[in-house]
Amino acid sequence: MLDHEVELPASRYTPTGPDLMLDGAVASVAGTRMDVTSARSIGDSDPKRPGLDHNLVLDPDRDRKAAAAPFSCPKTGLILRLWTDEPALQI
Repeated sequence: MLDHEVELPASRYTPTGPDLMLDGAVASVAGTRMDVTSARSIGDSDPKRPGLDHNLVLDPDRDRKAAAAPFSCPKTGLILRLWTDEPALQI
């Protein structure tokens, strides 16, 4: 799964504390490993915590006709496209 790629229209996320519980804030993904506003591998992250396990806040002005979360596997060429009307997505 770590070699799969994802791209989300999500410029914000909900940070967690050391206990991995949400801390109530909403922060920008800019400059963080949660920035998947352009396609990147899920495994491109902190080696101590590989992958993503975060709540990403979808941009309210995103194109609702486009998939909110296209996941792809470069090795197999398989693509999963997810549509939602919810305000956020947990990866």
